[in-house]
Amino acid sequence: KGDKDYVIEMRADRRDVSIHIDVFGAKALTVDKVWEQNKGKYKAKSTGTSTIDGNTSHWVDYSPARDVNSRAYFVVKNDKVIRISLNWFAPQKEIYFTPLDGIVQSLKLK
Repeated sequence: KGDKDYVIEMRADRRDVSIHIDVFGAKALTVDKVWEQNKGKYKAKSTGTSTIDGNTSHWVDYSPARDVNSRAYFVVKNDKVIRISLNWFAPQKEIYFTPLDGIVQSLKLK
């Protein structure tokens, strides 16, 4: 829809546990510029940087609803922004976050 080139969402055994990936044009912006434009849209609990498939990414932890925590990653490759959003049931973080983050770390970006 709209400006998105690609969107996929996968859910776990709970409706509040998911991984959502969308891809859209970076318009020649670096990952740092994309992060600056987007970080204000989140009520951040914490932020940081990491790498995904060898590319620098910025992430933000936030809570969109009671008992749901989320993390959004922003990475740029080939003039495309890849935004990866994780959602998990906060009281069971140890069950859900590690596998979700493992999926992110195993992604191969094109």
